[in-house]
Amino acid sequence: MAPGRVRISFPRHAPALLDSLNRLRLQGKFCDVAIHAGGRVFAAHGSVLAAASPFFHDKLLLRAGPRLALPPYRPVWTSAGPLSDQNGPVQTGMDRCWACQ
Repeated sequence: MAPGRVRISFPRHAPALLDSLNRLRLQGKFCDVAIHAGGRVFAAHGSVLAAASPFFHDKLLLRAGPRLALPPYRPVWTSAGPLSDQNGPVQTGMDRCWACQ
């Protein structure tokens, strides 16, 4: 760290921020994306999706409106690693879900 700089750590800031963002999403506040998948619609914050997933980052950069339709996929759950790298990993926070066609 550079001289004259002070570093202050707030270890609960990130989890508290994510909890707050999720609460807002559940209340339908500030949601700017509607994800259509499997016949269901999910309200979401585009910036959170883009920051959390390269897949959503690229999809949101290329979209023309607030609706994002996902193609059908068959998820393959594994803790040991990918079974297919066709569409890339979707981070879930527990395991990885590799989207396979």
